[in-house]
Amino acid sequence: MFKKYLDEYFRWFIALLVSVGFIVFTVFIGVENYKFWQTSRDKMLVEFFTTPDCDPRKSVCQAGHDGRKINLRLAESVRYLVPFKAEITTEGYENTHIKSITLKFNMEKMEMGLNTFVARQDESGKWQGTVLLPVCSSGGKKWRMVVLLDLYAELHRAEYYFQVD
Repeated sequence: MFKKYLDEYFRWFIALLVSVGFIVFTVFIGVENYKFWQTSRDKMLVEFFTTPDCDPRKSVCQAGHDGRKINLRLAESVRYLVPFKAEITTEGYENTHIKSITLKFNMEKMEMGLNTFVARQDESGKWQGTVLLPVCSSGGKKWRMVVLLDLYAELHRAEYYFQVD
């Protein structure tokens, strides 16, 4: 008889523990999302314009605005599920601290999940990121890459287009 009550209390205790854990996790995610959107929302977005026919796998592609440039070069061979390098260099940012560079990949009219990568700056001042793209189940090959430079008060955004092999 006592064991029966103990088992029932134990089940209630586990259910309570799982519920509290879920609530704490949900609150934590909500706070982190709020911080992200609050800081992103307060920044001015500056669009950079690229040449639409430039292929960053074959040459360096530039996006420019107001004397500043974001240059992108991808590996010559870009394939699904094979890591490749993305290299970003900047011009006109000599007296500006770049907080971070984020690389976002998506396909037009396709839902390919979250494909976001962070570039790291090396000792020469170049920013590099290692990217891994998922396979498109419908056979699509044309990707859009958005490069976001976070300058604390501003976000600089440039779009580039390329195709996988």
